[in-house]
Amino acid sequence: MQMKETLSNSTDNQSKEIPKTVLGLEEKYNEENAKTVRAENITESLVDSLPNPSGWRILVLPFTPKDKTKGGIIFSQESLDKLRIGTNCGYVLKMGPLAYADKERYPTNP
Repeated sequence: MQMKETLSNSTDNQSKEIPKTVLGLEEKYNEENAKTVRAENITESLVDSLPNPSGWRILVLPFTPKDKTKGGIIFSQESLDKLRIGTNCGYVLKMGPLAYADKERYPTNP
């Protein structure tokens, strides 16, 4: 009788669907993407919750490159960090009240 229960349990395990492709790093990169703030994910409520810059300061979100190419190649974290640090592009989120206030230097505003 115990033998039949064991056989029925083993057939139940075989009937479970097993994914054909298991990508070991895919889960890690999906978790990282969930934490990363990107320009396309910024909403007005998120901008409102950020601190207001004072004086001439500007609040900038640095450019974040895509983690994966169109062909499915996943970049390493080290490569992404180098791209983030080396870029001089960013998204201006907020400006302080004195930013670009000097009419001699910026006659047409920012």
